[in-house]
Parts: sequence; C-alpha cells; structure tokens
Amino acid sequence: MSNIKKPTHKDTIELQNARSAFIQGNYSRALKLFSKAVKAQPYNVLALTDAARAHGQRFEIDYAEKCVERMIKLAKANHDNPTIYFLAAQTLRMIHRSDEALEYFQKVVEAPEPPTDVFLELAVLLERRHNLDPALEYIEKYLLKNPQSAEAAMLKGRILRRKGQADSTQEIYDKMVHHRDCLPITRAQILNEWSHLLDSQKDFTSAYEKLIESKKILQKHSETESAQQNSDNEQKWQIRLNHSVTSVDYEKWQNADTGAKQKTVLLTGCPRSGTTLIEKIIDAHPGIISADELGAFSSYILPSLVKGKRDNEGYFDATTLNELSVLKIEKEAKRYYKYLACALNESIDDRILVDKNPSTTGIIAAYQRVSPQNKILYALRDPRDVALSCFFRWLPINSVSVRYQTFEETCRRTAEELEFWLDTRDKLPAGSWLETRYEDTVKDYTAESKRVLDWMGLEWDDSIEDYRNHLNQRGVNSPTYEAVNKPIYKGAIGRWKNYLPFVEEHLPILDDVRKRLGY
Repeated sequence: MSNIKKPTHKDTIELQNARSAFIQGNYSRALKLFSKAVKAQPYNVLALTDAARAHGQRFEIDYAEKCVERMIKLAKANHDNPTIYFLAAQTLRMIHRSDEALEYFQKVVEAPEPPTDVFLELAVLLERRHNLDPALEYIEKYLLKNPQSAEAAMLKGRILRRKGQADSTQEIYDKMVHHRDCLPITRAQILNEWSHLLDSQKDFTSAYEKLIESKKILQKHSETESAQQNSDNEQKWQIRLNHSVTSVDYEKWQNADTGAKQKTVLLTGCPRSGTTLIEKIIDAHPGIISADELGAFSSYILPSLVKGKRDNEGYFDATTLNELSVLKIEKEAKRYYKYLACALNESIDDRILVDKNPSTTGIIAAYQRVSPQNKILYALRDPRDVALSCFFRWLPINSVSVRYQTFEETCRRTAEELEFWLDTRDKLPAGSWLETRYEDTVKDYTAESKRVLDWMGLEWDDSIEDYRNHLNQRGVNSPTYEAVNKPIYKGAIGRWKNYLPFVEEHLPILDDVRKRLGY
C-alpha cells in the first residue's frame, strides 16, 4: 500500500485523441489509445476513468473493472479520497455493476464533505430499486444544495407520486414546468410524467393534453431531425434485409455447424408488448438467466458483422449474410456471448440465456445467422394498447422513439414492426419460435409460463411463483422498472379505450395486423 503513488488528474493529448476516436466510432483504435494512456500513467485518475467507461460501453468489462480496482486502491491509499471513490462508483454504475456502485456511493456519503452529486446518484439508484424512503431523503439533500435543479425536482415528484402523494407531486410539476431555467427536454419529460399522474387519477382528457404538450416540445428538439433520418435509413435497410431472406436461408443456417453453441432465446416484440413481464417471470427459473435490454447485438455485434459489406445505399441482405465466413460468424458469436456474460457478472453454465431486447424484429435474420440454434420468443399484445403505451412512454430521442412523437406515426411504426414479424415467422423453421401474449400472462401467469418453459424444454419450478422476490434481487434495466415491480394487474388491458376520442381516427392503421394476430 505504501508503494501507491499520489493520484493525478491530467487531461493529456493521448486521452484527447482516444476520446476523439471513440466519438468518431473508431472504437478499436480508441480502446488501444485509452489502454496505452493507462499504461503510461497508471496513477492518472482521469485516464483510468475514461478508459474504464469506454471499455465498459463496449462490453470489455474485465478491463474496465481492473481500471476501477486501481482507482479504488488509489482512493484508499490517499485518505479514502471521496472524489476518486465517487468517480469509481459512477463508473461501476455505467459498466453494469450497480451493487458495487451503491456500495461505494454510500462510502462517499460518509466523507466529512461529500460531493453533492452523490446524493443525486444514490436517489436515482434507490428509486429504481424501489427503496423510496431513502431515495427521497437523498434527493432532498441534493435539492438543499441545488434548489433550482429541474431534473432533481422531477425525481422527487416521481418518488412522491409512487408514495401516493399526488398533490405534492402535481405542485412540483407545475412549478418546474413554468420555471425559466428548465431545459426544454426536461420540461417535456416532466409533462410526460404529469400525464401519467393524471392517467392514474382517471383524468384522461388532461393526461392527453399534457402528453401532447410534451410531444410538441420533442418535435422541435435539435436531436429530432437526425433521429428521424436514422429511423428512415433503418427502416429501408431492414425492409431490404427481410424481403431478401427466405425460409431456405433460415433452414440452411440452422443446419450449419457454425455460430454460438450456447442455448439462447431472443425475447423480442414491439416495445410495451409485455417483454419485461414475461422475462422477469421466467428468469426466476434456475435453468434460465436473462439479459435485460443490454443491446449488445444490435449496437456492437451487427455493425461489426456487416462492416465494409453494405452497398452504396447502406443496405445489406441475405446474400451478405450467406457470404460471411465461418471464422467471422464464430468470432462474432463468441464475442456476443462474452459481452452478455460479462455484463451479467455471473456464471451462465448450462442455463438458457434469454436476451430480452424489444424492437429487434427487423434484425432477427442477423441474430439467426450468428446463432442459428437460437429460438425466438415473441411477445404480443393488442396493437392498440401497444401503440397507446408507446405513445405515453418517455424514452430518450432515438431512431425508435422519434416515431412516437405523434399517435399516427406511432401506429404506423407498430404496424410495420408487426408486419415484419408476420413475414418472418412464416419463414422460420418449425419449433424455433413461440408467441406469448401479454393478455394470457396477465390472466394466468402460471399457465403461460408453464407453456413457455415447456417450449424451452424446461420443467416447472416453484421458484416461478416467487418471481417478484427474485426480481428485487436482480433489478430491472427496462424503462418499465416501476410497473413490472407491481403485482400483475388487468388494468392495462384495453387501456386504449380510455383515449378513444383522441386516437380513434388513427386506429384503422392497425386493423390489418390486429386482425391477422387475432385481436
């Protein structure tokens, strides 16, 4: 311990070059530069922090953890330095180590003069874990130092709403929405949360009005135009890909001795179709381990798989996938499995790995090329409820959520994704897919989970009955973390009817897929 040197916080040219490469998407070069910076300056806290976060974002979590371990040693050797502990805890949160992050955030709080941001970090983590009383205590401490923080006030309002204090919540929302320093994106999110409060009070007209106010702000946001362009491009190449893949391709891939050997299930469907609920129920089974919306395949494996193979318009198709070498497929399959295993931070052994990622219907073909023995568990729900729930859900602006800025466009996107599925399921080999309906899970989750487990080749286990306790131990990454922690309830079935006067003119967009799916 005495050999540990004093920490430094130098922003070097090497670090700046590494960040630049990362931002430009040259990830391989960026990670090498970050690693080089750490090797050259092993006591530079900024180098350790940036390197850990960059590697963690790329699911190179083993290396990220080594950087954090060094940061913690530096903190201990320098009088339990709270600043370094805080940076380490933030980094742990970012690299899917929330338990360890919580431990070190709480250590920071014990310092004589802890950084104020630690109270906000703890409040966010504890609220997501449903520990509302300590979360409220920490957010109030943060607001004492930052009384004008709209983001913190919004979190306090959310906590109070969950504690049943509707009047106090509404007072906070009203104050912050009209505050001159409230950023437009924060104002939009507060209005969205306000709409949920009004919905719970069955004031559907006011709820819809607040929601539309929120959407109008998002439509003018600077990120919306680029997100819409990305969405248009994704739609075009996914249509091209799915139209090109045939049942013969799927059968050929399944019969080939390539790709991942681990038993995997892709749990997907439209957003808000019940993927989180069924995932958390079956995850309680000792023969299953689930990855909750980590995005490893769509964000990292797929881009690497087709790098340099898209045409001039950015398209790739079945021919592209068929021409991939066995070496390339097996390399990406191992990387995919490694990424998920590292993020889960526990041994998978011979359990079935369920990768839950909504809205990946358009890239099922790529999944099956990398992991041809993979099965598809597809979550369904009345498309009218899906569309309304997506329209109400707050999400960061991206290529999916940008299409939820009007109800008409929300219906169009929902119909498109379900049409992708209807086309894809007719091509997949028999036995490789199963549909699970949200309504069936709500009606009798025991019967529905038994049906799903039987399809997976697993016997019933009584741990399923206690899935909510297991849920509290594992946590939830999904934006629906609050709802899924509640007892199963039937109130969300047919919710679209509450808003019929506002949405009726656009519901015919969903009629074809709704009828074909039996709704």
